[in-house]
Amino acid sequence: MRKRNYLLIISLLANLGLAYSVASLLGTRHETPVAPVQSSSAPQTVTLTNERIAGFHWAQLESEDYRIYIANLRAVSCPEETIRDIILAEIDKLYRAKHTALIAQEGQNYWEWDRPGTVHNNDRQRELFQEKIALVRELLGIDLQADNQNAEAGLKASQQRLGFLPEPKRQQLSALEAKYSELERQVYANSHGLSTSEDQAAIAALQQQKSAAMSALLMPQELTEYGLRNSSAAQELRRQLSAFTPTEAEFRTIYQAKVGLQEKLNSPGSGPDNNNVPTSAAADPEQEFANQLKSALGAQRYAEYQRSIDPDYQNLLRIADRYGLPSEVASQVFGLKQNVELQKHQLLEDPQLDTQQKQTALQALRQQASVAAASMLGETGFNVYRDRGGFWLSR
Repeated sequence: MRKRNYLLIISLLANLGLAYSVASLLGTRHETPVAPVQSSSAPQTVTLTNERIAGFHWAQLESEDYRIYIANLRAVSCPEETIRDIILAEIDKLYRAKHTALIAQEGQNYWEWDRPGTVHNNDRQRELFQEKIALVRELLGIDLQADNQNAEAGLKASQQRLGFLPEPKRQQLSALEAKYSELERQVYANSHGLSTSEDQAAIAALQQQKSAAMSALLMPQELTEYGLRNSSAAQELRRQLSAFTPTEAEFRTIYQAKVGLQEKLNSPGSGPDNNNVPTSAAADPEQEFANQLKSALGAQRYAEYQRSIDPDYQNLLRIADRYGLPSEVASQVFGLKQNVELQKHQLLEDPQLDTQQKQTALQALRQQASVAAASMLGETGFNVYRDRGGFWLSR
């Protein structure tokens, strides 16, 4: 049987426990006649019984059927307000579990770019929401439409952002975030749309205070987990890696490398005015970052990573998705582009060809590439690509 919210029913249990204690004390006495009370009416005899009242168990009241559960609670004179709280908590847990299971079916993880759910899952979410509202209305006669809309809308985001924390810390962190969000909002509101250096300094001070408060609340590993899910760097990385589809381990590796790179670039003496030019490639933070990723991901995945962050490849993926083409088509066209660029470079560097011969060869290469790309993308997709990113075909 499901775990109950005992805080909501503690007063009920206390009353029932008291009744049981009194009954137990009375049960120790044997049947004894009591002297009649002198009165004008006929004498009466009061009889005490030694029959014990059976011990109370919550299982005697609870039921999988909410209607029976409500009837049982009313039978023991449970206050209607307490009944309402108990049943609402039960229904909320029931539909929260259903909604969580539906989210899990979407395969959405914190290291993935936030994408819309499938049409089926979106429809099922709406069905679950309507089921919950109808059940509450039928059982309790109340309409929680607005409250549940807000709760359901924030459920997925809350699980994504703070689901790794135990509930007490989750509540504390949510309160901390709300506090500093409101303080920052007040700064922006007071600026009346004209942000000054004082406003920026105030925001920076609030962010430092928030960071210190979070460090006091969370353990170092929890701070890392929070950053992986909620930092602006993680959000940007998820967007950037949407075409790479990293595993969780790969996302963590790239994120940590990115954080390390940013720390080096922000360190004193690393800005554009720095006169200390690196003496070797190993001293270049960008090159160190590339070497670190190549070592961690392996040559093949690193090559896929580099391709995934190329704007032209991302554009090809969007075109393929728009016109219902397999994602492999984007890889094929991008591979064609790389091959054409290599051939073009070889033609231009060929000392045995004069300018006219090079122009003729480049024209033929462009024509061949256009035919090949059109066969991969289809006429409509090719025209869109040529006009919106595929400029290499006309160069």
